[in-house]
Amino acid sequence: MQRVSNDLWISLGPEDSDRLRYAPACGGDGHAILFRFQTDQSPPAPLAAGRDVLVFFNGPKGFMQQPARIVLTPENALYGLETTGDAVSAESREMFRVGVTLADYEAIVGGERCKVADVSVLGFAFLSDRGYKLGEVLEASFTLGGEEFEGRCRVKSVKPLAKGARFGLLCLNGDDAGNLELGLRKLTMEAQRTQLRRLSRAG
Repeated sequence: MQRVSNDLWISLGPEDSDRLRYAPACGGDGHAILFRFQTDQSPPAPLAAGRDVLVFFNGPKGFMQQPARIVLTPENALYGLETTGDAVSAESREMFRVGVTLADYEAIVGGERCKVADVSVLGFAFLSDRGYKLGEVLEASFTLGGEEFEGRCRVKSVKPLAKGARFGLLCLNGDDAGNLELGLRKLTMEAQRTQLRRLSRAG
């Protein structure tokens, strides 16, 4: 696992609401990476050896995710994990974004009405002056063509601005994901059509 800091976030999966629990790395023990959950981030029950998890970290190419397995059970509140697969970008929607800053698309995120900055088939970015945290899971919804789409997203990026910040969201999959992913596909297509019409008028 290549990191630029010892900051780690551990995902236990949908049964933990896809929450990212902050767990700084504390060194190594052979092939295992040692980590300790921050006090207010500990899971409700200790993790057993053999438990599969997903670990997120700041890598040389941005925010990354990598599958791992718990190999050492708690000793002095320390766990150990070993990676079980390759690290990939956690911001996997990068190449699909359609900028919509000039349009008037809005979404409800965490109960707040926000302006949408860009959209993709996997997520969207919005502007807000609230202090949402990296890894936080939020309820999101928007209306398109009279139809409402809603589901859950995870904060994948935070970019401070002169006023507030730009937050990138990635739609979560699963039984409770809602119909947000369907809405994102429709919104992306609508945004692309709007851009093409704008370009044709400019030409």
